[in-house]
Amino acid sequence: MASQPEGGSSSPAATDDMLNMVQTDDILPLSPRQTVIPKLSQEFTALMQEEGVSLAELLEGLEKERTSIREERSQ
Repeated sequence: MASQPEGGSSSPAATDDMLNMVQTDDILPLSPRQTVIPKLSQEFTALMQEEGVSLAELLEGLEKERTSIREERSQ
C-alpha cells in the first residue's frame, strides 16, 4: 500500500467531499461523488437574483399556491 506524503493526504478530495465506497472481495475502492444539492442551490440562487425575487416573496407565493390547491381539492 502507498504511504501518504508528509504534511498531507495523497487524496485530491477536499475534506468535505463525498466518497462512494464499494467493497468487492478484499478490495475497497473509493471514488469521488458529486453532491447535487449545493449545485442546485447555487443555480436556484442565481435564478432568484436574475429575476429580482426574494426568498420572502417565494414563500408568500408558495402559501398562495397551497391555498389555491386546497380550494381546488375541496370542490
